[in-house]
Amino acid sequence: MQSDWQKRRFAAFCLPVIYVVRRVIINLFTNLCAMYEFKSIELLQVVREIESLRDHTDNQKRAIMLKNPSWDVIHDARLTIFAKVINVANSTQLALTFIGQHLLDPFWWQNTAKEAIPSDCANIYINEFNNFTKIGFVQFVFSSIESGFRIFLRALDPTACNNGTAEFKSIYECLLKTKLSSTPKESIELLDLLRFIRNTIHNNGIYYSRVGTNEQVIYKGRSYQFIYSKAVDFVTWGFLISVVRDLVDLAAQVVLDPNVVILSRTIQDPFALK
Repeated sequence: MQSDWQKRRFAAFCLPVIYVVRRVIINLFTNLCAMYEFKSIELLQVVREIESLRDHTDNQKRAIMLKNPSWDVIHDARLTIFAKVINVANSTQLALTFIGQHLLDPFWWQNTAKEAIPSDCANIYINEFNNFTKIGFVQFVFSSIESGFRIFLRALDPTACNNGTAEFKSIYECLLKTKLSSTPKESIELLDLLRFIRNTIHNNGIYYSRVGTNEQVIYKGRSYQFIYSKAVDFVTWGFLISVVRDLVDLAAQVVLDPNVVILSRTIQDPFALK
């Protein structure tokens, strides 16, 4: 017969192990279900990376809220800048899930379309919707950061850059180089890279400049080339998610800069929910 002490010792050892094994089994089952529902393992991985990006952004927002509990979570641009990126990530995840669970399923087309759609045509539609989603992801994330940085600059110096209405490069160079206590490392290079990528969208992925020149951005030790009238071929989902994560971290650095934190009043986001 085991003593009560032996039973308690056995339980203390086994219960954590049982819990870990249970979590492993649940995660394995969840992953198998997701793999079964998704028709593309590669796309499922992208969805998970988007989810990770969203969680990372939410964690940054929560950490900032804990440090600054008086900030208005609904109206203060120092917090809404993260809420906007979270919304973009959620919408992107929904769109990619729709592709993975429905558009890549031939039976979905059979049950939805009024007439038979050849598989090669369906593949074109799927590819176009994926590109549509990727472009929306870039545009809305960039818009979220740009509007936030313009608001921050106006709060710090209402007269700078023509009241914050100048071209965005002037805005972020002024904000990051002259208005913060220190310039975040490689912040200008990061925003230059995103700006060039965003601009290629206006030309279906082809890079053009007003003066007909090539551009190069060196970021994190890697050279990114933008050749005039040539397609940009490195903008994959993995690349975009990684760069946007860096962009979220940059936004956190700006928001937590002493010159921004010291603004005791709410930095009103005019686009926030009423």
